[in-house]
Amino acid sequence: MNKLSKGLLSQSVCENIKILRLHYRWSQRYVASQLGISTSAFSNIENGFTDINLSRLEQIARVLKVRLVELVAIYDPYAEDKNEASNTLYKTLADRNVEVEELQFKIYKLREELKGKKQQAVINVGI
Repeated sequence: MNKLSKGLLSQSVCENIKILRLHYRWSQRYVASQLGISTSAFSNIENGFTDINLSRLEQIARVLKVRLVELVAIYDPYAEDKNEASNTLYKTLADRNVEVEELQFKIYKLREELKGKKQQAVINVGI
């Protein structure tokens, strides 16, 4: 398998995992707990940062209630024979994913800001 097809397969598996998880309206935390791994470990799998071995793929497929072959089916966003509803669904999902990532970043920044204010308050009380 060449790098391009391996990359497309990996990207497709990650997309399929995310789509199925969102279909059930499950959080990453919930799926991670079903897999017996941390939320960050599952996030890395879903975002393609972690290579997934076959046994982990089988475990994910069981949790998501699909056959392994369905989990690794390649979604080609450039295929001309996709119907409009499917393309709209994938575009909406991609848009929502961007929104979620932006919100996660805002939460991170707010936590850091709050942490800084707490540290400053401790310093001020100690003076």
